[in-house]
Amino acid sequence: KRVAKLGYKIICTPLLVEQLPYSQPEHDPFWSTLEDEGLVLSLHAFAEDTDTYESDIGEEEGTGGAVTYMVLSMADGQDPVTRLITSGAVQRHPDLKFVVVECGAGWLAWLLYALDEQIEKKHMWNRPVLKMKPSEFMRRQGHVTFGDDPVGLSNIGYTGPEPLLWGSDYPHDEGTFPYSQQVIERTFKGVSQEDKWMIIGGNAERLYRL
Repeated sequence: KRVAKLGYKIICTPLLVEQLPYSQPEHDPFWSTLEDEGLVLSLHAFAEDTDTYESDIGEEEGTGGAVTYMVLSMADGQDPVTRLITSGAVQRHPDLKFVVVECGAGWLAWLLYALDEQIEKKHMWNRPVLKMKPSEFMRRQGHVTFGDDPVGLSNIGYTGPEPLLWGSDYPHDEGTFPYSQQVIERTFKGVSQEDKWMIIGGNAERLYRL
């Protein structure tokens, strides 16, 4: 409430909280406050409260730790998306908006397909009972950010354009700066102008009330 009064629009938290995963009901007061204050939950990769760096990062000789750490940390973006949806958190808090940051978008299509499939085929066991498909909750309330990810863009048929937010990730080395325009031209081939505008600017404009 304090930071909302100061004009902030985002609360940044780690992707994973192993001691108390985001699926647990103890987080409900937090979700309610974010709803009431209009704050966006920003779940950021590489923001854990414990050191998870591979031991060989920065060494003269290594075993692939730097790439392993980067890629597997990005894959962790699937965890909060899954937990917030399947636990019913976004169902109970329909005005809660969340963004998985710096994890890319290519994995989202498979995850939503798998979640929809499991919810449909195991409906007799799944609790809580969801009133919509996981993919529908994601389109309504969830987002992921990406920069150079043609895989994510080629799967808009599964994800829809609504969850996708393009960003340059300036000034990180894995970002697109200073070649953002070229990256957009290359990766958005085949994407409709309407979807392209939504992903590059329109979705963020609505989400962050710009």
